Amino acid sequence: RGLARAAAPWDGLFGKPEPIDVPRTTEDISAQLQDVMITAIEKALPQMDIDLPPGLRLGVEGTADVLELQDELTKEDEIRADRDLAAAFVQMFYAFKNSANLCVLFRTEKLAASARRVWKDAGKARVTGFPSPKAMEDPLQALNEAIKNRPF
Repeated sequence: RGLARAAAPWDGLFGKPEPIDVPRTTEDISAQLQDVMITAIEKALPQMDIDLPPGLRLGVEGTADVLELQDELTKEDEIRADRDLAAAFVQMFYAFKNSANLCVLFRTEKLAASARRVWKDAGKARVTGFPSPKAMEDPLQALNEAIKNRPF
């Protein structure tokens, strides 16, 4: 297991910092990610921001990476890792009644189309991408289109 540490250096400003367990393996990250997803669902959080090491594949679409710093990452490495994280959410929501509430928004429609092709079945989750900047008049247009008629 990892070392316990404060979540952020400024946590001590607001009282006693709560130690967290820093993951040391991809399996540890996957387990903590699953716990976070379940907590988010239970608490009905409308959004989450998750940072993982760049290019880290969790193993949803195949082999998981060893948790170590990568010297060189290709664009394809990053795309596959992003898709792998998104697939973890799709799998988690797939069995829930509210799976239609999940919206996976990729940086481009091309990336979203690739994910739909690889996954084949995303259940009721909406998988879409931001349109090109030239095609988008309003920056929130794609987000509004992706979440329309979906309760939070």
